[in-house]
Amino acid sequence: DSDEYTVYALWNSVLLYGYEVGITSESVEYNKNFDLMTPSNTTEKTFVGWYIIGENGLEIMITDASGHSLVPWTYEGKKQYHILAKWRQNE
Repeated sequence: DSDEYTVYALWNSVLLYGYEVGITSESVEYNKNFDLMTPSNTTEKTFVGWYIIGENGLEIMITDASGHSLVPWTYEGKKQYHILAKWRQNE
């Protein structure tokens, strides 16, 4: 289960992404770790982290459940990135 968000990665190190209501911006530095806001958990599902879809079609996790980057931001070449919220279904 996932929700789609859009990240705009500009060379001036600002990420914009959809966050629950509206657009949020986060300042990040190229090749540095970053933090993104996280959606609220529900009784049905728990937020696991943010991910992108790689060129090979596989999920690449970019944050943990707290929104902390797993690796420094090193993506470049495009000005717009789509990120997805990864959810785990609660039992």
